[in-house]
Amino acid sequence: MHRYFRAAEERGLDVTAIREVEPGKGFVELTRRYVVAGTSELRRETLYLGYRLLDREWRLAELRSAP
Repeated sequence: MHRYFRAAEERGLDVTAIREVEPGKGFVELTRRYVVAGTSELRRETLYLGYRLLDREWRLAELRSAP
């Protein structure tokens, strides 16, 4: 993930939604605003973090992004 974010200058990150979609399975939706290093164009993307409940702890199981 470090390589993914390295080429960007973060401008903001907002939590859009947090939901448990079924018992033991949930997701977090984030809206990310950033500028690619060396440019001035503000870009946005949506990040989806999928979680599973294992041993009474929520653990990250999946990460997806969309423009």
